[in-house]
Amino acid sequence: MSSITLMYVIDTEVSLGYKIFSDNKDHTIVCISNTCRLLNKITKEENAKHREKYFAIVDLPKKIKKSIKMLTYINLGFRYKSEKYISNVEKNYVDDYMIGFNMDRKEFGLHYQLTIDALGEQINNNNKYYDNILQQMITEFLIWLKFTRIYYTSQEFICDFHTTMMINTYTFIKCGMKYTLTKKDFEEKEYVLSVLENLFGNDHRIIE
Repeated sequence: MSSITLMYVIDTEVSLGYKIFSDNKDHTIVCISNTCRLLNKITKEENAKHREKYFAIVDLPKKIKKSIKMLTYINLGFRYKSEKYISNVEKNYVDDYMIGFNMDRKEFGLHYQLTIDALGEQINNNNKYYDNILQQMITEFLIWLKFTRIYYTSQEFICDFHTTMMINTYTFIKCGMKYTLTKKDFEEKEYVLSVLENLFGNDHRIIE
């Protein structure tokens, strides 16, 4: 939106501009001009608030999900070290999958930790939207848990992809957001516990 000025008002509505100049004294015109400047200041501040909120509850979660997927494909490349499964890799992440081929365990672990820490730090800098982001991440965890359950007996690479996405999302919640999932987070979703038990056994300790 263009800045609101006295000339903007006049250009937008000529009859209003004519009335301003013909029926008002100089000091009144100055007051109208000052009002325009005040409106600009208020609009600028409101826009800044909306940009901050949009970044925190839309852009940042998107960035987190994209980064988790990047880590997942690097992880799979590190583990499989084979071009055999490239057809199963999303086009935008083929390079990440290939990067994993050349990583050793220490390098991968460091890259993983730095990525999780950097994303967590961004959330801490937007802590008034923490709860909103947390709920989005829990929902994301449930999505990948569901896929893991559906595709558990599927082709090995696809099964590993969904399982790794679920684990990486959990890791981000636990280590990046410093939040421990509890049974209360999954009320009326009791299947979550049974799926985790089937995947990891009785000692999974993912849910407190």
